Amino acid sequence: MKTYQVGGSVRDELLGVEPHDKDWVVVGSSPEEMIEAGFRPIGKDFPVFLHPDTKEEYALARTERKSGKGYHGFKFYYDPSVTLEDDLLRRDLTINAIAKDSQGKLIDPFNGQDDLLNKKLRNVSNAFCEDPLRAIRLGRFLSYKHISDFSITPQLKAIVKKILDSGELNYLSSDRVFAEIDKAMQNHFPEKFFNFVVENKLDKPWLKDINSLDGFSASNSDLRWVELSCLNHFTDFDQIPLPSKIKKLISIAKQLANIEIDNILIENIDSLRILRNEEDIMRILSLGLECMDQNLITKIVLLYKDIKFAELEKLDPNERKNEKINLLKDLVSKL
Repeated sequence: MKTYQVGGSVRDELLGVEPHDKDWVVVGSSPEEMIEAGFRPIGKDFPVFLHPDTKEEYALARTERKSGKGYHGFKFYYDPSVTLEDDLLRRDLTINAIAKDSQGKLIDPFNGQDDLLNKKLRNVSNAFCEDPLRAIRLGRFLSYKHISDFSITPQLKAIVKKILDSGELNYLSSDRVFAEIDKAMQNHFPEKFFNFVVENKLDKPWLKDINSLDGFSASNSDLRWVELSCLNHFTDFDQIPLPSKIKKLISIAKQLANIEIDNILIENIDSLRILRNEEDIMRILSLGLECMDQNLITKIVLLYKDIKFAELEKLDPNERKNEKINLLKDLVSKL
């Protein structure tokens, strides 16, 4: 049994970047031997294990063959006869198909080091097109600061077009697509991901005709979703499973964008639940988005906080409702 460090962590180390975590491939072993050695199995489709001490992922060397549609349409083969080179051959990009042994020796059968030096994103083989998620993931790689200035080879661009024309993007799990987008949102240049998606027409059905972007003012990934929504006229991202906290921020931002000095509706102010949502409102205003009037909304928040709503609890429901409306009318008159 031999273990090798593989994938993005080797790539990042060669680029002088500290990897967040490390992945390992195991050659010459079996699931039974791994479990006997104390590794905990976690893989659903193929044997992946957690190291008993470091909790890093160790996967048995494997090969794969396309057998159906989408990300899950693969059959995997693994046994002690699968070599390291066999395993590296199935990977997406040459820069991700470099391995390192326990002595620090690099195994690089597809010249990934040359592509790192020349800043090229090149596919290992034509099997790249068998996994449609790789087309979207390619854009995510461009969002990393240390890979953002890499160029995509003409051959790989042609493969991305082939994936688009195949219609296989429609078979992808929305959870997998969201995971790639959200990772890009957390990186240094998320706009490069979205521009890649737009330029290569990979936005449908997931992002519905979003526009190209110059950049994001927010460093927080949740607020970047608000920016993206606002810059695209509050496009509904209903094809991807956004977490409830992001949906809430987008909903609040949309309400804020509807508040205009010439058309201030009491219902709009009341529905904001300012006392409950003040922190989120101020976070959104800090973005300086052109789709909303920051000064007007800030003034509304300050005036709203001065209202003694607690005193309304002494009134019966009908009186309470009418008095609240009067208080909000008074607030509007001060704007």
